[in-house]
Amino acid sequence: MHRGWGREMNHKTSVYLAMIFFLIALVVCLVVMLALLLLKREVPLVALPQYQQPTPVIVTTHVEPSPSPANVLPVTIPAQPLIATLHPFSGRDDSLSLATRVIVVVTATPIPVTNTPRATPTSIPPTPTPTEGPSPTPTYPDSIRFLPDGDVTPDRDRGCLGGSIYGTIRDADGNPVEGLRVQIYNEYVTGFSAPSKPVSAPDAGFYDYIINPKPQEWKVVVVDGANSPISPEVEVIRPDGVDVCYFQVNWRGIR
Repeated sequence: MHRGWGREMNHKTSVYLAMIFFLIALVVCLVVMLALLLLKREVPLVALPQYQQPTPVIVTTHVEPSPSPANVLPVTIPAQPLIATLHPFSGRDDSLSLATRVIVVVTATPIPVTNTPRATPTSIPPTPTPTEGPSPTPTYPDSIRFLPDGDVTPDRDRGCLGGSIYGTIRDADGNPVEGLRVQIYNEYVTGFSAPSKPVSAPDAGFYDYIINPKPQEWKVVVVDGANSPISPEVEVIRPDGVDVCYFQVNWRGIR
């Protein structure tokens, strides 16, 4: 009986010892893992290079401005830097090929300012404005004594039951002239009107000449007693399709 109890006690003692050994081993593993974690935080597995701030390289360039041409106001160029630009540098350094930036400063070299006198423009005299004077009096041959008094006037109210060229002959003062005739002609016919009416008649100075009402052209001129022209010719035209057959041509003396 004592032998059986001793065996049971030995078995329990072995179990307790195994549990204590397991707990100790577990604590040791945890301590080792914690130490490794702390060590990894202090020292990285791969040492990366530290970033280095690139050192700028300053390159100064001077721009020589050209002098101002004549008759142009001079411009003063300041001497301080004008432009600062960044350019990538093609070289590589030892820390992961970091690019180095080059700062280029452009400055202007001042030039002495000279006041160039500007040419004074010469004044151009204004073009004189022509003044209107009296129109020159036209001259005519001595044989010309009468001129047309106005334009040829067609009488559209009388229709074309007949046809005639008629008018009044007056002197330079506007008084009716009697006894003058008017010649009417074209390539087919020529004729003379009756003498102009006397000053005592109600229609003093009146003349007329019967014409063919068909479309055609005529020349009209005042003549003297010898049937010589004493006026320029006046053309009277009745075109086809125009129902006008009566035309008034007046005359006025010039001497």
